[in-house]
This record gives sequence, structure tokens and C-alpha cells, in this order.
Amino acid sequence: MKSYLLLAATLVVAGGCSPREGRSDVGEYLVMQTDFEAPTRALPDSIVHSLTSNQAHSGTAALLLDWSHKSSGTYSVPLGSLFRTRPRKLHFSTWAWVKQYEDDATVTIAVSAPNDANSIVAQKTLYLADNGPYEQWKEVAVDFDLPSTISQASHLMIYARHNAATEPVYIDDWRIFEIR
Repeated sequence: MKSYLLLAATLVVAGGCSPREGRSDVGEYLVMQTDFEAPTRALPDSIVHSLTSNQAHSGTAALLLDWSHKSSGTYSVPLGSLFRTRPRKLHFSTWAWVKQYEDDATVTIAVSAPNDANSIVAQKTLYLADNGPYEQWKEVAVDFDLPSTISQASHLMIYARHNAATEPVYIDDWRIFEIR
């Protein structure tokens, strides 16, 4: 009987403890967004030349991937211009319009080694045609854990590829959040 009372008292005391006591909740903080209406942090010409008004999720412009625009070019920015401290985790989202499952296209988010934009230390790729719905806009997103080896001198890069799509693929509304 004493052991049951001791167990009950322990559970009551432990129930009042909170492992996050004194800490704020984890949240997403918007760091960058573009709807391709106005240049964001000097989008490269290769992205600007791939914009179309044929289809857009928001506004009047979207990124077009087709046989004439097989690659979007690379948006590249030093982490130090986006973040005050080294980020640990990012959330990237975009909206995509894909006609059918066979229209293989991707968006990749990558981070370089400090002071060497050509040395990729982490990357995630979103496969735009893997899941429906098709022939309408859908949001695709990925969480991205960053290695401890990056610094403010590392570069964040985003680029899209047409791959083997037989029909045009449209991409709009890039957004990057820091998760902390």
C-alpha cells in the first residue's frame, strides 16, 4: 500500500514539471519570400528570364520550367545577409503547378561550406511531380537541418530543374523560414 501511495505522490509531483519551463515555444520566422513580382535580393538574370505570366499562384508572374527553360539559374545569398546568428533548421516552401505525374521537375535548396560557394555541405530536393493534385497549384515544402560546420560566410542556394518533364511546370512563391 505504501508503494502505491509513493508512486501516486511521485506522479503528482512529476506532472507539475515541464521540460520546456522558462523556454519559448518553437516557432517559424519568415526570413525570405518572393512571388517573382519584384526582384528579391537581386534574383539572377537566369531566373528573371524564366518568368512567365501564363500561370501564377499569386500575382502575375511565376517561374517557368520547360524545354526552353531547363534550369532556373541559382538564387544564392550569404547566410550572414539573412541571419544574425547561424541557423540550425530551415523550412522551405514553394507552390508548384504540374500537369501530370510524368513531369519530373525539382527544386533544390542547398548550403555551401564557409567561404566556398562551390562546396555543398547540405542539400534537400523537392520532387514536384511525386504527389498530386495535378493540373492545379499545390504547396510543397521541406524542413532542412543545417550542419554545425556552416557559418555566416556560407551561401544559401535555391534552384529549379526541368529534368524530364514533357509539359511546362510552374513554380511560385518561394518562402524560407528559420525554425527555432
